Amino acid sequence: MIVRPTTSEQFLPINDDLSVHYSVFKDDYVFTRPDNAWNFWREMPFSPPVSNPWLLENHNDGVQFVCCEHASVAIAGDATYTLKTRDGLKDYIWTRGTHNVDNGLGYLPASEFTRTFRNGFSLCCILQPYVVRDGGAEYRFEVITGPFTLARDCVAMHFCTGSRLKQTDFAILAGAVVNVSTDDITIVAYLKTRER
Repeated sequence: MIVRPTTSEQFLPINDDLSVHYSVFKDDYVFTRPDNAWNFWREMPFSPPVSNPWLLENHNDGVQFVCCEHASVAIAGDATYTLKTRDGLKDYIWTRGTHNVDNGLGYLPASEFTRTFRNGFSLCCILQPYVVRDGGAEYRFEVITGPFTLARDCVAMHFCTGSRLKQTDFAILAGAVVNVSTDDITIVAYLKTRER
């Protein structure tokens, strides 16, 4: 029997391709994701992380990742992620603001890993439905904390925390100023730009 790791879940559509998922996890519950659990989502070409501190530490420790259309950010509580490194299992902590996005891609562990949830650990995720594999639009993501100016046109901008919690703005043009609190978390979804 599989026990659900969440106490609540909410799904909000963005468009025909993307949806937002809010999940609150059971305190002290240990949940194991099997090898290749990432393959629910369309795999994108792998690119080494360059700026996300959590991903850089993992990558440098030898954690094997795949890249998918899957943006995930912690918005409350904390959790221990136990991942397979080149030297064996290692614990990494997720707290508010920790996320899996770099280079516009969502990084997911390729091997089995466990998560231990505490203090009402909650995630906000934007992803394509499991059934989308090939063809159709391709998306890239950015997780931003605090106020910002949009660097390029986006498909959608979802507010994960703060006074605009669970709201989405659509088709925002580059140069738009987004006035949110300094610790508010926003996920921005872009259409993949064509390489020249």
